[in-house]
Amino acid sequence: MKEEKCIIIVDDDPDICFTISEICCNQGWNPISCTNHLELARRLETEKPNLFLVDYHLPEMDGVGIVRLIRQKCPTIPIIALTVEETVSVLQRFMEAGANDYALKPFKAMDLISRIKVHLQYQEASSFYINKVKGIKQETLAIVLSCISRVGPTEQVEQIAKETNISTQTVYRYLKYMQEEGLIETRYSYGGKMGRPKASYHLRHKDSFVE
Repeated sequence: MKEEKCIIIVDDDPDICFTISEICCNQGWNPISCTNHLELARRLETEKPNLFLVDYHLPEMDGVGIVRLIRQKCPTIPIIALTVEETVSVLQRFMEAGANDYALKPFKAMDLISRIKVHLQYQEASSFYINKVKGIKQETLAIVLSCISRVGPTEQVEQIAKETNISTQTVYRYLKYMQEEGLIETRYSYGGKMGRPKASYHLRHKDSFVE
């Protein structure tokens, strides 16, 4: 039996929480709603979430602060920010705090589902390879880093594998390692009305490149 995914929603709007909860239930996910950082902290003591949805405008502590709080306890669990703010500064604050993605309100159900699914799938794939990071080889790491540095940030796992002649599974493992080491960051793009989100990998610091 497949494990039920736990989605924690942090939003003080009961209508939004109800709508997202219904969306999650229809997908077979287990939604848990919190209205503020205190409720979230209590939930984190007993729950094992697979993904967070965090609103920006919240009482006492805003969404950016809550993302930082989550990252202290759950450094690798995906976080999707929910906001009506389209300003670059707000979105940048979310990303710098540790959010993986964002959805603008009012969001469409299929768009939100698509975003949640891609992050759950990526998290699951990452967890599968997490125990193998001890086998990281500097020469292979240098090849993958070189590929991203040379070709640019639009590279995806399959493209990197083709470019470097390294298996997709191995590339995935090295990307996970580089994320944990802070060498790269992952961004997601969405093409078309029903386009599937695609991950791209960006070097954080050019001087991190291994010759």
